Amino acid sequence: MFRIGLISMCLLVTTSAVTGFELDLKTAKKGLEKAKELDLDGDNQINLYEFKKAGGKEKYFNKADSDKDGFISIKDAKKQLKRFY
Repeated sequence: MFRIGLISMCLLVTTSAVTGFELDLKTAKKGLEKAKELDLDGDNQINLYEFKKAGGKEKYFNKADSDKDGFISIKDAKKQLKRFY
């Protein structure tokens, strides 16, 4: 479950103004770098292969993929964060 939160945060740092989060520049830069590391094909989404390669489990990927399109997108990440905050 921790990895879902980590990936969700990585995806959301670039949209902090939209989501209402206030992150300092250093934190935002770190999150963006981590998201880019996880996004191996550069499509701005995390697919199951990328998620597993980062150490995630499929059952957590399926929970994070709220629209069931096979990717964890920024939209999915926002929904995950709303569950926790």
